[in-house]
Amino acid sequence: MELLSGLDRGSEWLKNKNVKDKPLASYQGVNFRFAELYAKLEAAKPLCYKAAWLADRHHLRKAPTVGVNDITVASSCAKMKASEVAFQVFQEVMKWHGGMSFFKELPFHRGLLGA
Repeated sequence: MELLSGLDRGSEWLKNKNVKDKPLASYQGVNFRFAELYAKLEAAKPLCYKAAWLADRHHLRKAPTVGVNDITVASSCAKMKASEVAFQVFQEVMKWHGGMSFFKELPFHRGLLGA
């Protein structure tokens, strides 16, 4: 399960799940946490793009200015940040779903294990 897909599914759940005749998304605490996770996800994307761009320049275009160490540093940073954000996203989405997030029909528990 993709990370963005997990956050999108969590967003749909927040819109559709009602608590006290109001959607769960109408509560500020939930919205703030969703916004925080979305911002972290968007912040991790450029690190992944940079690592892929450097690898492309080194391996395909044979750019002399890009070395293996550059790729290693960029990919390590991307891996560290993206896996941290992935774990946080799936953990929070599972909290939103409650105990049913552990059912095999829902992919959130599997996404958490993958992160």
